[in-house]
Amino acid sequence: MRIIQAFLVIGIIFSTLPAFTSQKVVIVPLGGTFKINSKACPAATGDAIAGPTEMYNMCWYLSEDGVNCDKVCADLGGANIAYGAEEKWENNCTRPQADDVSSWFYNNGNPGNWTMRGGGTGYHTLGYGYDGGVYYGKCSTGTNYTSVSYPSEPNGNTDRNVVCPCFGLMKP
Repeated sequence: MRIIQAFLVIGIIFSTLPAFTSQKVVIVPLGGTFKINSKACPAATGDAIAGPTEMYNMCWYLSEDGVNCDKVCADLGGANIAYGAEEKWENNCTRPQADDVSSWFYNNGNPGNWTMRGGGTGYHTLGYGYDGGVYYGKCSTGTNYTSVSYPSEPNGNTDRNVVCPCFGLMKP
């Protein structure tokens, strides 16, 4: 496993990355650590109740009720790389769509015990749902910062499960 660290210096990101010739390099959150697992995504443990699923060249997990992605990813030995996932697919702030990671979890065992798709959301999120309630899609333009998808965001609800990107995959 390689660890890549990125730093902000006068508005420019410098990185300690080795030169990759046939590999894709992913920009990570400023001051963050991005762990690359080139073989496979680790199994869900700790505060991850489901996963992994490989989507958008990342390893995704579903959090336990009320747990944020920072905790989920740390339990797995990874890092919350939500900012690196932002541009991977379109925002679905008005209703979750088939390309949302939350839709994948709903359609593949529904470990969050969600009842159906929700409507619109104003949360800054990559996807979430409520135990025994509805689920929502990605809305990286949301202005409510208590959905816990992104680094350092607090959990605003003890019944909320969130989708968490914890590892990037380097595939040829």
